Amino acid sequence: MKMTFQELNTLQKYCDNKITYDFFLEGISNIDDYYGKEQWIKFNKNPIDFLTSGGRTEFFDKIKNQIIKTEYTG
Repeated sequence: MKMTFQELNTLQKYCDNKITYDFFLEGISNIDDYYGKEQWIKFNKNPIDFLTSGGRTEFFDKIKNQIIKTEYTG
């Protein structure tokens, strides 16, 4: 997969500005609230690292689809 700098930048901005805790919990599913809060902190510190190091392709796709659907440009 190739991603341009602009696409990566848009992804980072979307994660920083638009992802809510509820969207996050729904996106990573099968997680209890305690573990969810711990993971939410990690996500907020570095969303790109969170997505890539954890192999969270389904959550990445969900975010990407939201970016496309809402025509988010940052």
